[in-house]
Amino acid sequence: MHVSVLDRIFWLRSGLAAITGLVVDYLFGKDYVSGLLFGAVVFMGSYYIVRFVWGKKIRPDQTTKLVTTAIGTYIMIFLFVWILCFTIGLNSLNL
Repeated sequence: MHVSVLDRIFWLRSGLAAITGLVVDYLFGKDYVSGLLFGAVVFMGSYYIVRFVWGKKIRPDQTTKLVTTAIGTYIMIFLFVWILCFTIGLNSLNL
């Protein structure tokens, strides 16, 4: 089964969003500004990873897809995991 480059980018950013949500809850807790900034920096960092790993496999007319692929999914999963961890109280458990 062939998995396209855009599918790989999607799943990379989806997993990265979940991990970032956990990390932000553990590192920043109630500091929302720093948490959102950290999430944005991780997403921008994923652009450079994607560009380095799969950038040459994307046609020149689709280079904007390197930025826009899974941006909505990243935001929603990041916020969902962060809010879920905050609600459960993982930060206060000091895991």
